[in-house]
Amino acid sequence: MNQEYLKKQIEQLAAELDTLIRIIEDSDENENSFGGIELVNMGLMEALNINLEEINNIPLEHFIAHITIDNQLNNANLDLLADLLFKTARVFEKQQDKENAKRLFHRTLQIYMYLAKAEVDFPFERHLRIKELREILLQ
Repeated sequence: MNQEYLKKQIEQLAAELDTLIRIIEDSDENENSFGGIELVNMGLMEALNINLEEINNIPLEHFIAHITIDNQLNNANLDLLADLLFKTARVFEKQQDKENAKRLFHRTLQIYMYLAKAEVDFPFERHLRIKELREILLQ
């Protein structure tokens, strides 16, 4: 029973992260990025009990441990979180908030690097995203 409950929690988290990804994509397309970021913040607080500012303030060397242990994220949910953080960073870029964008890009890269080590099958798209993130962070 406990395993089944945990499985449902993980599935629910995946659905919530997927919804947040659609929210940030829609807000970006509709030029309502401030509203999208606020909705992402509220959704992250509800799903993971953490907001974007707190995510950005987690020291990089502790980031993966913090989000995997404290939030019990599995690899699939980490992938969704990385996608959400990447798209949110892009929105911050459009708002000329380079500092928040760069911090989220760093955390996104950390997640992808962790997944590259943790998973046997690592999709080619993730390799492209890692390359893109490295290029962004070198600017």
